[in-house]
Amino acid sequence: ETLQERPMFQKAIEHQRCVVPATGFYEWEKNTREKYYFSNPEEKVIYLAGIYRFYEGEGHFVILTKPADDVMEPVHDRMPVIFTQNTWRKWIVAPKKEATEMIFGNKTSLTKQKEGSQFEQMKIF
Repeated sequence: ETLQERPMFQKAIEHQRCVVPATGFYEWEKNTREKYYFSNPEEKVIYLAGIYRFYEGEGHFVILTKPADDVMEPVHDRMPVIFTQNTWRKWIVAPKKEATEMIFGNKTSLTKQKEGSQFEQMKIF
């Protein structure tokens, strides 16, 4: 949400865009702290928009967020920027202006499920 405001993100949005593939993501309801799992029923994999940089010899990334859509808003006021199989490559190679517009212009069909025993927290490292 501060991508265009913060100088440290300017180089990253221009030259260091990435995606984080996932089958879905978790979010905790803002008042009750109930856990929900969000995914796209039309896509096996979703692609979370990110930017990366190297700092002190190590790679770091952040997942970009935007205001919540109608499905997400009852649970949380922010949500990740999500691309599909057909749009994530464009995010990586688009000129800066077009990439920035993609953050707020894309729509993804999400469903939410109350967390159950079939879900467990995943870690990258």
